[in-house]
Amino acid sequence: MKIIIILTLILLAQLTFAQHPNDVCNSALLLQNATNYCSNPQEYNNIEAINEDISLPGKDVWFKFTAIASDVNIILYGDYFGTGQRVGTLKEPTLNLYTTTDCIAVSESTGSTTSQNNSVTLYRGRLQIGTTYYIRVSAKNDNTGTFKLCVDNYAPPLRPGQDYGDAIFLCSKESFTESNIAGAGLNNREANGSCLGDHAPTEENSVWYKWKAANNGTLVFTITPSSPNIDIDWVLYDLGTSDDASLINPSHIIRCSASQICSGPTGRTGLSFTETDVSEPPGCGAGQNDLVKYADMQQGHYYALLVNNFSAPNQGFTLDFKDPSGKSGSGEFGPLAAFNTEPKLPAQLALPATINFFNQSVDADIFLWKFGDGEESTETNPVHEYKNEGNFTVTLTASKTDVCSSSTQKGQFIIRKSGTVFIPNTFTPNGDGINDEFVIHITNLESYQIRIFNRYGSRVFISNDIFDAWKGIQKGEPLPVGTYYYSINAIRSDGYVITQSGPVSIIR
Repeated sequence: MKIIIILTLILLAQLTFAQHPNDVCNSALLLQNATNYCSNPQEYNNIEAINEDISLPGKDVWFKFTAIASDVNIILYGDYFGTGQRVGTLKEPTLNLYTTTDCIAVSESTGSTTSQNNSVTLYRGRLQIGTTYYIRVSAKNDNTGTFKLCVDNYAPPLRPGQDYGDAIFLCSKESFTESNIAGAGLNNREANGSCLGDHAPTEENSVWYKWKAANNGTLVFTITPSSPNIDIDWVLYDLGTSDDASLINPSHIIRCSASQICSGPTGRTGLSFTETDVSEPPGCGAGQNDLVKYADMQQGHYYALLVNNFSAPNQGFTLDFKDPSGKSGSGEFGPLAAFNTEPKLPAQLALPATINFFNQSVDADIFLWKFGDGEESTETNPVHEYKNEGNFTVTLTASKTDVCSSSTQKGQFIIRKSGTVFIPNTFTPNGDGINDEFVIHITNLESYQIRIFNRYGSRVFISNDIFDAWKGIQKGEPLPVGTYYYSINAIRSDGYVITQSGPVSIIR
């Protein structure tokens, strides 16, 4: 009787772990609904499986699903306890994802894979909807055992900036951080023909930026992933004087990087002043370091930057418009506020003072002037009269309708009573912030020069700027206390010539 029971148990064990119908690719088990699917604990196993020779070790079993969305997340739980129960016995499991039409010629769909505690997760974006994908489950060292399989084929939520049509417009070169990028919008093929790829979808987790160059100048930037070992790819387009979406095509690509974390675990990538190549293909070939040559921007041109996280969703990065060494480019983004005045700034003027403002802003159509005395203007080129004494700083804010704005300040108009000339005879350059400089007050100047001499007649200071006050130093070194002599030659705006000279004492 005992012999019969033992034989029965052996037969049951052989039936339980007999070769599975999904032991080979051609017989892959179809997952009818791969959206948020999870098997039961220990529902599947690779016991008694063979190794289908596709140049990978391990005893494998196969599953398949037809993509109905762009992203898939696959989790295999092996020798692992979850919610108080064992979900599998398979140690060191592995996952691979393939496409094939005949299970003879197979092409791996490389994704991001992480392993921990005998569980493995595989993420892959840019799936082709309607294509059948094959999941290969195996393990290292020919390990066998039971496992739980979860598959989620999903469409990430749509967010602004995922497609070029709603690209984020950058108003300046201030650095910023994106904390969470997931999905590739409605069109994950916009970068086709770039170094990211030719025919298949080229975006996994992407975001688009665009800007308009305010001047001719160089462009550099550094993209640093928020987590180590994250593979960031990107494409830079020069769209000319139009930002039409039809211009997002290979003929407008000027820089591209799809290299695979060649320079270290930080994954930083971008444009640098030290590089000479303009594109880096996928992988890490000779000379690849995730950086390419800086770009030359042309004033009035639109530029588009696609940043794509190849490795995983829900990760972020920092974009800094400096190269990895910290150097900035000379190019700026519009709108750009700028102006000049007559009389020129800075200036010391007498009451009443009338100033003409000449707007030199780029790519702006709305203006707000603040004259520093409580008065404002929205005119393009205003004329303003100062009626009271004081020091006034002028601010111009230039805006592009419904896009962004830029502000600039120029610095002070010093308004005094008519015909003011004041030259002190002592000052105390001791660093206490009080009377530390030899400050000259002459209003309504057209030109100006001051020279300072020591008692031996040697010149110790010269300046053509009345705001460049002498600080009692020569070649960066403080001069000794004593008496010095100044000589001032100036011309007022009405043509009157001013010639002044005399002693001035340094007291410490």
